[in-house]
Amino acid sequence: MKLSGKIWIGADSDVCADSRGAICSVTQLAHVRPDGARVAMGLPMDQVFFERIEFPKMDWQAAEKLVTGKFDLKIPVPIEKCLVYARPVRTSPEPLFLAFAVTREAYKAHLSAFRAAIGCDPEAVLPSAEALAGAVVRHLGGGKPSALLLHAAADKWTLLAVENGVLSGVVTLAGDDTSGAMRNAKILAMRFETPPTHFLVSGAGAVDELAERLAGMPNALPCHVEVVPDPTSFLAAALAHLGASRETDGGFRRGDLAHPACHRRALRTCLQMGLAPLAFALAACALAAAVHVRSSTRLTAWNERLDQAAARIANGPLPQHGRAAAERAKGLFDWRNPALASRTTPSALDALPTLVEAAATRGLTFSGLDYDGCTLHLSGHGAVEADMTVLRLAAARAGFAFEARTEARADGVGFTATVATQNGGEP
Repeated sequence: MKLSGKIWIGADSDVCADSRGAICSVTQLAHVRPDGARVAMGLPMDQVFFERIEFPKMDWQAAEKLVTGKFDLKIPVPIEKCLVYARPVRTSPEPLFLAFAVTREAYKAHLSAFRAAIGCDPEAVLPSAEALAGAVVRHLGGGKPSALLLHAAADKWTLLAVENGVLSGVVTLAGDDTSGAMRNAKILAMRFETPPTHFLVSGAGAVDELAERLAGMPNALPCHVEVVPDPTSFLAAALAHLGASRETDGGFRRGDLAHPACHRRALRTCLQMGLAPLAFALAACALAAAVHVRSSTRLTAWNERLDQAAARIANGPLPQHGRAAAERAKGLFDWRNPALASRTTPSALDALPTLVEAAATRGLTFSGLDYDGCTLHLSGHGAVEADMTVLRLAAARAGFAFEARTEARADGVGFTATVATQNGGEP
């Protein structure tokens, strides 16, 4: 079987399987995942303390902070000597948590044995009962089933109860103890609000003969007894599925005990979350820069046209640029006409800088300019007739009357225009 780097693998003794139930060998697992990334190990329940901890109506996040304290009152070992793993299965209105604890000595012993047997360091260390309970729910089609499961491993058996889709009880037994299994199954079933509908059997010792023995016992439960498909790899596949569904958890390997692969994944997630706004900011900066360049290019083109129009009026290039060039060109035009230079009243010539600036923005070209002492006569050409409207509005804003006649040409529109003060002459 080809192992993808993103598929979780569960390891149960010498059986390994991925979350899809495909079996692989221990040798293959150690070769493909030498660092143990996305490998889930199950702790046997004879070494794990389990309690369902329920709270009255309250916020589940506040209740989560109280789980360890309540759990400490229910186990025979000081909580300081244990690793605790708890998760909420109901958040409202009355929060419910599944709490698991294992002594640090037992945890280290099982982890060392796993590393020696499998050849890798598992990323997740999970309670076997939690993984099996999830597998029972999936096997029965999801929802909230009530059922019992006997996991018959080679050396010991684990009996667990699933009520309304949630793990409710766990009992560990010696191997091949069918009478003890049925006795404890009846005790667990008595706690159910509704009787269990199935009694499932899994594990290396799960054979049809065992299911028949359980169903044929005098004190057998009135429910369907069956062996699950692929019973040998049932726990391994369940561990892989639980590890995949709670990838950022790690079970008992949380916090400071987290696997290096988990740290790398969390760092990669943080980087991705940081790169998204950074990429957005860079895109916004690039767009702003593009708009700025486009605006600057347009402004430069307008100034060049204004400089060209001012140079025509001044009969030569000017050191000034933009509107300053238009004002300078008007001054030179006045200077070349002494009668205009000495005037003290407004004239149509005062409209010249405004008209030149408006013409530059539209790409208009003045080819002729004459002043008869009262009216300014202009000629030139533009692209469309709408350009005359721009000149007319510019003159009106400056307080002058503007009249123009246009003539269609091959390269655009030719025009002749007159500009005068609003009263038609010098005041």
